Amino acid sequence: MDKDEKLDDARLLELLEQSPQKGMEEVIERYTPLVWSIVGCHLSNPEDIKECVNDVFYIFYNHREQIDLTKGPLGLYLSMTARSAAIDRYRKDVRQPESVPLYDVPEMDSMEEAAAARMDMESALQKLNPQDAEIIRMKYYEGRTVSEIAEALNLPYETVKKRHQRSLKKLRLLLTLVLLLLAAALTACAYLVLRHFGVVPGLGVTTETEQAYTLTQPVTVETEEGAYTVSAAMYMADTLYLEIRPDLPPEALERLEEAIESQEGIYGEAPTHFMTISCGGETIKAPTGYDKYQGRFVVDLQAPPPEDGSIRIIFMGMEFDVPMERRDAGAPDDYPYAVGERGGLLAIPNRQEEGLIMELYALNSGEMPMAQYLIYDAHMQGKTDDITLSGADGTCYTASYWYGPATYVTETLSLWNFGDVEPGEYTLRVPYVYLMADLSEAPEGIPVNLETCTWEDAAIPLPYGSVSLVSCEAVTEDAVPERSLLDSGGWIFTMRWESSEDSPLQFTSDSFILEVQMPQGRYAEGSNLPTEEIFSLGPMEEDGTFRFYFNVDRTLEWDFTQAVLLPKADSRLSYRWEHVFEIPVTIE
Repeated sequence: MDKDEKLDDARLLELLEQSPQKGMEEVIERYTPLVWSIVGCHLSNPEDIKECVNDVFYIFYNHREQIDLTKGPLGLYLSMTARSAAIDRYRKDVRQPESVPLYDVPEMDSMEEAAAARMDMESALQKLNPQDAEIIRMKYYEGRTVSEIAEALNLPYETVKKRHQRSLKKLRLLLTLVLLLLAAALTACAYLVLRHFGVVPGLGVTTETEQAYTLTQPVTVETEEGAYTVSAAMYMADTLYLEIRPDLPPEALERLEEAIESQEGIYGEAPTHFMTISCGGETIKAPTGYDKYQGRFVVDLQAPPPEDGSIRIIFMGMEFDVPMERRDAGAPDDYPYAVGERGGLLAIPNRQEEGLIMELYALNSGEMPMAQYLIYDAHMQGKTDDITLSGADGTCYTASYWYGPATYVTETLSLWNFGDVEPGEYTLRVPYVYLMADLSEAPEGIPVNLETCTWEDAAIPLPYGSVSLVSCEAVTEDAVPERSLLDSGGWIFTMRWESSEDSPLQFTSDSFILEVQMPQGRYAEGSNLPTEEIFSLGPMEEDGTFRFYFNVDRTLEWDFTQAVLLPKADSRLSYRWEHVFEIPVTIE
């Protein structure tokens, strides 16, 4: 059934019986803005709103057989359910005992409840101007398509589409948040997620509001010593990425690299590590790194879109006019994909000189996105299996991670090189993925007395479990690990990870960065060597324990009785999701 075809309530319920997945796709797509706006009338916390919206569709799906359309339309039923669920959640938050059970099905013959639900609907729509509100009513209450609305209101198609998008934003329904309402009970409907995204091959997954641009053709500037070429330029998700490659004789390249290492200027006063960029009406001075091994200057930064179709670069006294073209996103359902409870992967094969490059796009469906390296954790460790491409005849290709310019633009894109692959039908297999959790603020740590190797009995809370200190062992000078820069002895901390009972994910200690806080500073004045060392002594053991080595400069007046162990703030923790993705792909 065409996704734009209008379905009345009876047909929706019939479709739910015939195909629950397709039926829920239609229900969620048609009524999410309505449910979201009603819930938003009663709740203010965005997380509560997202969870409550999910609850409403969960209730609907589990009680769909009890719905009687003679007592009212489906939109009114969902409105009443949304109002009841939001009030229930609000009452629970303020600890009122008269809370109504969340999974009670609202009675459609309650005129008072129905009237209140309609008032909630209108209250949400009053945030819009009258014509925008009418567009929302026609699309979500009447089930009309954008084309039908444009014809009815005598407006251009693009005008209706833009006003619809703007209205959704005002109602706080950013389409990317639809991902978050697809919890375990609605996993079968995860295909709906794809409708709210577009895909730009070679660049990434975008929302409808994002713009994407790529380099039209390389731009070269000749100098007395050689040439410099803008070899890559791309823009997406508010990020501009540029590569400039020098083509110089060996002597000139050596002088360039020496000047970069010494941070001295080249060509007069122009520093090598800054670039001036004119983009989207703004002028930006950007720090620029030099990748010696790849032989390129690299810059990636937040910038406005290059809407005029070009950007201008001033770099080391040279000026580049870089032409860029707008790239429209294609329909995601044109490409093979697979989804699970915590997200999905979309695959696009792309032949290049280096071999078959498989573009894998993460369709994140929660607050823990996939690691860009997929089968590696946050620190490019933890790999235990391979991403493979298997043919019906038993042929199997193994992928290696491949770096490309687009991987700097968006973390939703991962590139894998399979080498020389024959055309045919294959199954792409990703054996597991790592999910990432950010620690924006470090939790309270564990106080330790290093003089006596004693500590308070406490645990550091982390997502899906906690970390505690098992032992603190003083290390003499002759037992200092080889990796240590300091040979004055130190301490080995043995930590233990304990999962919560309902943990669906496996924590990996490789991403756990331990800090030891003390009253004194971190570095000795005038010294080039760190006065403090902390590093891991290996991966997690089967019993959940893992170890760190810690040492400090003993010539400083540290108070060793007042140490505190805690994870580093702003670090990214890795959790292994044991879910196998198998995606049929055609290689041409």
